[in-house]
Amino acid sequence: MFGSKTQALQQRAQKVAPLGVNSNFRFWGDGITPYVEKAKGGYLWDVDGNKYIDYRMAFGPIILGHAYDEVDQKVIEEIQKGILFAMTGELEIQVAEMIIEMCPAVEMVRLACSGTEATMHAIRVARAYTGRDIILKF
Repeated sequence: MFGSKTQALQQRAQKVAPLGVNSNFRFWGDGITPYVEKAKGGYLWDVDGNKYIDYRMAFGPIILGHAYDEVDQKVIEEIQKGILFAMTGELEIQVAEMIIEMCPAVEMVRLACSGTEATMHAIRVARAYTGRDIILKF
């Protein structure tokens, strides 16, 4: 199933990453992993031209599919305005307003740049709510 391009990439990857992958979820038990070259809609193609159904869809964020034209165009428009300002912009407010409108129980929104930052905020809220200082992490 896997051709010479995949095998060559696997050999290169194993020299620079454990098991040749950057996530254990990407490791396939037979010791070789498909290397994606492109995607469109609900499908992926590997470097050897094999086509796969993408059941993962980036674990949710690309529910509309890969290379969805309307989403791609909007991303291009926003990138052309600048990338990662590290300042607040109107788009953030619009996203927060949409979340609040879509989720009636939500009164306010705090967006985060990473899972670590989101966890840090959740811990602060939990400590403030409970009045406790100790957090158990496992």
